[in-house]
Amino acid sequence: MLRIIRRAYGEASAVLGLAAISFAVVQLLGGAGIGWVGPILAWVPLTAYLGFIVVGRPSTRTRTLWPLLAVSGAGVVLAAFAGAVAVVIAVSGLAALSGYLFWYSRQERHPSALVVGSPLPDFPLSTVGGDRVRSSVLTERPQVIVFFRGSWCPFCTTQLRQLAERYRELEHRGVGVSLISPQPAADTAELATRFDVPMRFFGDPGGAAAAALGLTQTAGVPLLYGAGTNGDTVVPTVVITDAGGVVRWFDRSDNHRIRPEPDAFLAVLDREGITGPASQLD
Repeated sequence: MLRIIRRAYGEASAVLGLAAISFAVVQLLGGAGIGWVGPILAWVPLTAYLGFIVVGRPSTRTRTLWPLLAVSGAGVVLAAFAGAVAVVIAVSGLAALSGYLFWYSRQERHPSALVVGSPLPDFPLSTVGGDRVRSSVLTERPQVIVFFRGSWCPFCTTQLRQLAERYRELEHRGVGVSLISPQPAADTAELATRFDVPMRFFGDPGGAAAAALGLTQTAGVPLLYGAGTNGDTVVPTVVITDAGGVVRWFDRSDNHRIRPEPDAFLAVLDREGITGPASQLD
């Protein structure tokens, strides 16, 4: 049951939020009292934020979103002037927002096979064309390796867009960029066409690579996007390897909304002196 709740959390919150806001608006227009603004304030932060991350370009830096919690909490206080029903609706909005921030967004922390100073572990991958390969294809030169949840994830597409925008800075250092997702192969193939830089895309059928590295996020795929998967996905992770295929740095997110940005990768490469064959990009 908890697995279903987690996978349905985003969609269910959006639907409940719209229903709660609509009900409160009807009560307000019907003269039930200004206190019915409270449930609206309590639910709008989460509902609006979920809508924004779907259609916008969400930040990959902001962790807690305290202003949203403050607005929702103020809605609970205001709802007290409209009676018990309004309070229950408002409290449910604050609870849904808190659940999203402090439970749903959190990522699992399994023991990881990634060890700084050790070779990149062996794990299976597939190319966009469907060929099965091993992780040794990632050790031909220094790499920034990004494990991302899927093209359905707005934070993932923001992260990949940031990488594409800074790709030339990485390529001129002789560092490749490889992107790995457990999403269906057709979705990865479509995503690969969105960028005009030669980042390499790989699939992780069945999440075998994520499991081998201790990066599995159970029930991380929303029900709406779950076709072709078992509902599990990968904890967003970035790995930097050197020319010998040794892990020199990695970042495993503890929150699916927070990702290291390209400036962090470039700083690691410069600090560690990681370079590869120079590129001839214009």
